[in-house]
This record gives sequence, structure tokens and C-alpha cells, in this order.
Amino acid sequence: MTGTPPPFRRPQHGPPSSAARDIAEWDALVAGSIDRATATAEKWRTGLAGFVTIVTSVLLLKGPDAQKLAHPWHALVIGLFVLAVVLLVAGLWQALSASAPQSHSRDYASVIGAYGSVRAYSITVANTINDALDRAKVFVLVALIAFASGIAAWWLVPQVSEKARATLVSVAMPTGNATCGALVDSKDGAMMVQPDGGPAVSILLRDTKSVAVVERCGAKN
Repeated sequence: MTGTPPPFRRPQHGPPSSAARDIAEWDALVAGSIDRATATAEKWRTGLAGFVTIVTSVLLLKGPDAQKLAHPWHALVIGLFVLAVVLLVAGLWQALSASAPQSHSRDYASVIGAYGSVRAYSITVANTINDALDRAKVFVLVALIAFASGIAAWWLVPQVSEKARATLVSVAMPTGNATCGALVDSKDGAMMVQPDGGPAVSILLRDTKSVAVVERCGAKN
């Protein structure tokens, strides 16, 4: 009788002497996979929570200074910082999900029916934790890029120059007339006052009735 393959094939080599030890160590590795993955996720969760707190605190304190940037650069800088915070929160959420996987209870029959063995279930849960942790790392990486880009833009883009606010004075004359404008100069018994939109005029102090500093011209003292 030819052409019929044997029911089994004898391996060419027997298992190595360390096979039993390797199997036992592999079983221990699989059994502790969930605990190791969860411990790693908890460290990431704690670190991300502290980092998010620091970043949001700094932005709350220094954020208003971004308004000094020239338009439209301030919108770009603020947008990058907001994007960084959103991504960091998303990464923190993924780390939280990884540190507390599958909180709902499952019975033995459903686990065996879905996964075939407890070993396979443990491996699946550990892989789920690691996948969530990988997503958290991606979110954090993109957030750091956005944060660094926002800082670089803040340093490099032009800022709005702050001009000194002119002192406005209202000069009343004995005739009942009044001149209101920016005080340009005052010396030798005279002052130079420049009304809004007009040339500066020289007024002798001896010819005035009163001089008052005002918030804006036209306001009643």
C-alpha cells in the first residue's frame, strides 16, 4: 500500500533540556501580563496628570500675554496651545482607560466561550491595555510637538509695540473757551497741547484759568 501518508511524523529532534523550564516561565509571564501592563499604565496616568496640571497652570498665568502678539499670529499661538492641552487630556484619558481595563465583571463560561481559555483572555486584556497606552503615547507626542511649536512661534513672531499713553489735559481760559488734547511739553511758563487731529498749540500758563488732567477729551470734570 503506497501513497498513504503516515498518521504522524516523528520530529527529527527532541525538545531541548530547558523546554519544561521555558514553558513554566512563559506561563508565569502570561499570568502576570495584566498586572505589568496595568502598573505601566498607572505610572503613565500619574505622570500625565501632573504634566497636564503644570501645562494648564502655566497657560492660565501666561496666556493673556499672547494678546500682545501681532495679528493674526496670536490666534496661531493660542490655537497651538489649545490643541496641545486637548491632546494631553486625550492622552490622559487613554492612560486612565488602560489603568482600569474592563471594569465590568465576566463569568467563566463567557470568557471560555469568547476566548477559548483563561490564558487567551489574559493575553487579550493585556494587549488591550498596551494598545490604549500606545494611543496615549501618540497623543502625548503630538501634544508636545504642538506645545513646542506654540512656544517657538511665541518667541519668533512680531509683538505689538506698547506706546506710552499720552497725558490728556483740559485747559480752561478766562473767556470760557477750553482746549483739550495731549500734553506735548511744558516749560518756561507755557505748555504745548495737541488736540486730537490738530496741530500742537502753545498756551501761556498766565493766560489760563485752570488746567486739569482728564481721562478723555469731552469728559465732564
